[in-house]
Amino acid sequence: MKSRDRFTQVVNSPRLLTLFALLFLFIETGVYAVFEKKDFLESLWWALITATTVGYGDRYPVSDDGRFIATMLMVVGIGLFSALTALLAAWVMGENQKK
Repeated sequence: MKSRDRFTQVVNSPRLLTLFALLFLFIETGVYAVFEKKDFLESLWWALITATTVGYGDRYPVSDDGRFIATMLMVVGIGLFSALTALLAAWVMGENQKK
């Protein structure tokens, strides 16, 4: 039960969630840069666009490893943005209930 409590603390902490998201984003950027043989800034652009699900299509992975990393980034990115949206909604609802 302790691990579930710790997970809840992380998810309910905007700072930790943001730190985790940025850490994951930079790790994915580095791995993508290695697999796809791209420079770091180009890979960071790809990671930001992919994680936010905008997906302009100007950058995309061509290797199997790059596609695997892209899939992981999309799943985690969607989850993290959903969690941040839920935190914001909970905060707004809490403020409204105080009034």
